[in-house]
Amino acid sequence: MSLATMATDDMDKKSATEVNGVTIVPESRDLGVYKRRWYILTMFALLNSLQAAVWIQWGPIAAAAEQAYGWTDGTIALFANWGPITYIPTALLWSWMLDSKGLRTSCLGAAGLVALGTGLRCVYKDPPAFTVLVHLCQILNGLAGPIAMGAVPKVSSVWFPASERTTASTVIAVVLGLGITAAFYIGPQVVPEMTPGNCTFTNVSRNASLLCEDEVIEIQRQNIMYYNYGTFGVCALLFLVMLVYFPNTPPKPPSVSAAIPRPNYRKGLRLLVKNPRFWQLAVAYGVSTGTRDAWSSMLDVNLKAHGISQEDASYLGVYATAGTIVISLTLARAADYLKTRHKLFLCVQYGLSIVSRLWLVLLIVGILPQSTVSMYVAYGFVDLSSACVGPLFYETACDTSYPVAEGTTNVCLTTQNNIAALIFLGVLSIPGIGTVWMNWLLIAAYVFAFLLLVTLPVAHTRTDVDQKTH
Repeated sequence: MSLATMATDDMDKKSATEVNGVTIVPESRDLGVYKRRWYILTMFALLNSLQAAVWIQWGPIAAAAEQAYGWTDGTIALFANWGPITYIPTALLWSWMLDSKGLRTSCLGAAGLVALGTGLRCVYKDPPAFTVLVHLCQILNGLAGPIAMGAVPKVSSVWFPASERTTASTVIAVVLGLGITAAFYIGPQVVPEMTPGNCTFTNVSRNASLLCEDEVIEIQRQNIMYYNYGTFGVCALLFLVMLVYFPNTPPKPPSVSAAIPRPNYRKGLRLLVKNPRFWQLAVAYGVSTGTRDAWSSMLDVNLKAHGISQEDASYLGVYATAGTIVISLTLARAADYLKTRHKLFLCVQYGLSIVSRLWLVLLIVGILPQSTVSMYVAYGFVDLSSACVGPLFYETACDTSYPVAEGTTNVCLTTQNNIAALIFLGVLSIPGIGTVWMNWLLIAAYVFAFLLLVTLPVAHTRTDVDQKTH
């Protein structure tokens, strides 16, 4: 062994640190940052966005779809509920694949499931076969959820330096928001609500625009199929592009923490299970965001019960989501500069979320005077207060659980979101349950999460490794 090698080994031993019971020895290798990281980020962000848009697709067009196929609010809720139903039992398998097989295999598998699911529902448009195909699509799309949601910090840690990780995760969240916005806007435009006329011979001859109920149903079914064709085309194209080029890792790691080998999957999972700070954070994330996402997926059903149309509900989703983009990216850049202040960011945003969501709920249930303007403003504040929340949770969880691999950490984190959503949407499927409870449960979930965040012990283990060994 050369003197240079012995000297390097001695330096490594001196710089070794113990993190969560695991000895971390920085490896002697070069770091590198590549422009292609933005391509990887774009491809994964589109996968994340399309998977979410397919999951939420039926909520914004619930009124038209229920008329076209005789579905109920419970049917629409079950379509959304297939996401958490399939996510929970497959989360550990996907987290193992993500950290053992890498990003390429995992993301191609997820993109293939989304494309296959959206393609199957293009086969036939009449019930009951179409209803079965939609259920199958939602199941396949739900199976892709652990990668679409769970791989976010994996992509940012594998391809981006420590100074850009929160920003990268936030870009993914912004594109996700744009996908949901597209679902809220495009859906009601392609599949609008239609009211059948009184189809007497006199009326038809006097006004050719009047349509009988059967004609309305046929037009709505055809519109739904056009929507399905377009969705499948985009999902299939993304899968093909990723198949051509979507590598596992860059030639050189972008940060010290990314360069250090992690514990194997089983050991990492054991470390995670024994980490109480992670689980306190995970419950806060799951209870609040799971309830929020399920509530949002049923926005039209909720607002319809209070006399707000499908079109108004869709525009609420569009304007509110679009308004968060600049705020999210600004907060992300600030969080990347203030890496040890993520808890403060989350506590402030959750305090604002409680106030804004309470305002919105009081408008919805009629305690405060309701108007279109007040609904838009309140819902806008709700979305603004949620800006960058997901990426902040992802990065905080990875900091807290390090050296457990990011894939294992975040799939376990986002599983809590799906458990909460499963319970929420399952309750909604109970006949006659109504919708008022949805709004008060949302407030309660955020208050509970806020209390957990305020009392959360601070940990910055991954950030410390990057800063001390850089």
